[in-house]
Amino acid sequence: MVQTVVVDGKPVGLFSCLGPELAQGRRSEDPVGEVCALRRVAPPSDALAVTTVKVEAESVGNTILDSGSEAQVIVDTMVNAFRATPAIGSFG
Repeated sequence: MVQTVVVDGKPVGLFSCLGPELAQGRRSEDPVGEVCALRRVAPPSDALAVTTVKVEAESVGNTILDSGSEAQVIVDTMVNAFRATPAIGSFG
């Protein structure tokens, strides 16, 4: 479970990987475990560009339903039917 705390005005996620929670091989190397911190190094707006579907230009009459947002699907909607999946909202 990740706990969020503010350190120097910035959000940080804390979680533990204690000995009993580790896989057996890792537990033999480190029986105590550790507490780890996560920090955001890039703004959430720096999302990875993903193409979920690409319909070739010469392909016509296709129906693409719920396979990605408008930004993720490459398709000519003049000759193919397309219904986008709503994009996940930004967080901040």
